[in-house]
Amino acid sequence: MAFGALGGAGIAIYDLRDGKSLIEWVAPDTDTLEFSADGSRLLQASGIEGLTCLWDAATGRRIWTLPSSGRAVFEPSGAQVITARGADLVVVNALDGTIVRTLPRAQFPGVSAMAMHPRGKLVVTGGPGGYIRGFDLAEGRSLFEFHADDGYVRFLEFSPDGERLASVAELAGQGQSIHVWDSATGVRIQSLLGGFGRAEGFRIHPLSEELLVSGKVTKSWSLVRAKPAWTLPGVSAAAFLGSDEVCLGLNPGNGSAASYTLGKQEPEMGWNSAASGFRIVGVSADGRCAVAGAPADSKSRVQIISNPGGVPVETHVLQTHFSLSFMRLSPDGGRLLTFVDSSVKNHHFDTATGSVLPELEWTDLKQINDAAWLGGERVAGLVTGRHPRSDPRSEEWLVLWDAATGRRLLHSPNSSLMSCLAADPGGHRFAEAGIDKMIRIRDAATLAVVHEFRAHDASVTALAWHPDRPLLASASADLTVKIWNPDSGELLEELRGFVQKPTTLQFSPTGRRLLTAGGGPARIWEPKSLR
Repeated sequence: MAFGALGGAGIAIYDLRDGKSLIEWVAPDTDTLEFSADGSRLLQASGIEGLTCLWDAATGRRIWTLPSSGRAVFEPSGAQVITARGADLVVVNALDGTIVRTLPRAQFPGVSAMAMHPRGKLVVTGGPGGYIRGFDLAEGRSLFEFHADDGYVRFLEFSPDGERLASVAELAGQGQSIHVWDSATGVRIQSLLGGFGRAEGFRIHPLSEELLVSGKVTKSWSLVRAKPAWTLPGVSAAAFLGSDEVCLGLNPGNGSAASYTLGKQEPEMGWNSAASGFRIVGVSADGRCAVAGAPADSKSRVQIISNPGGVPVETHVLQTHFSLSFMRLSPDGGRLLTFVDSSVKNHHFDTATGSVLPELEWTDLKQINDAAWLGGERVAGLVTGRHPRSDPRSEEWLVLWDAATGRRLLHSPNSSLMSCLAADPGGHRFAEAGIDKMIRIRDAATLAVVHEFRAHDASVTALAWHPDRPLLASASADLTVKIWNPDSGELLEELRGFVQKPTTLQFSPTGRRLLTAGGGPARIWEPKSLR
């Protein structure tokens, strides 16, 4: 292991088998060190002294020195070195330090980070202004340039297979942002959250693909990611339509409700509703009834869709007042609850006839954040009571209603802001979560907490309960979806690759698949933990 430091400490090389020092020598202050592929030479970059040096690793002899900006990497074969000089990149003959060529000048000043593709075909640089640029070394041309962050790009590194590039940028307030990019195109494919403080070190393990960011808070993530079995391009809202093979989603062209069959390759759009302009969809647990909602400022509408097992049928339209926020169908699809702006009450309908049923009692309630049916007779809700959430006098409650009469049966306070809940299929218990990153399992009769565990590194945004197994899925603003054993809090599987936080989760009717939506296009996964 080669060790370089600041403050005139020089360079030392240690044998890792016994920890003994092999050789030490005086050298400039070190920003980066890298062994050549055969281990015979050591490349040093010093931003403080503005030098790139090549050393003989066995003797400590300086082979050559060039002025630079403190960033340099070996080309994988070791025959060439790429180093930065201000905004320029120069390719250097590693034998004698002569400059082979200069790569095209970047549009941003300076180079703050540099990484070499494992196969040597591409070198990528990051700049102080948050820009990342890729160069084709064989042809000496620029491949891509994009603005990654508003902050200083401090670290860049390729995954072991070279297909992805990870970056760390410093943000205001000692924060950092971590992104993963497609190295061929520069398209962002993943964002990682949960690391805080100024990053001091950044590496990707060559075998496990674990990414480590060290600093005041040190965290690691796995870059090994499952890929969704299907993606519904442009479809932001979707739900399984009574089958593992069919989804109800929104046509990205006109917002009509549409069915999508999950074929062997790409999902195939089939039935389309005559009405359009919808933004919300929902399907009952038995799959026989579906709804599509079109929010509006003064009068929202909800299309009832019957799903007899063949082609879906539009039956009738329900009218609600003001802006529709979300809807919840009873498990058998016979009743529908719609919730609108925080200043307006809920609506309760019979889906077969469209007739209005008793509303849920709303005394002292200012806002509802989520709701779920507990079987077919009761409803649980996460509400803000007495005052709006923006008022420090507001209270967070869990409320239990009798669905037939709308009468409030019970309410229980909670100390943190809650945003989502999901009930088990029998309606005996439910899970709720929110801003405090915890998941709490509660008894549906008493609202008491049965079990709780820390689930994510940011707010929990969605929950879903498996239809027949003790499994719970959670989504979060930390850009992950996780599958848990809700009884023990054991993490069974983690899905990554989200660029935006998912806000919808749903298991398929047989429980073999999981649908995510809200964080970009709707996706259907086949997690290993569900097999």
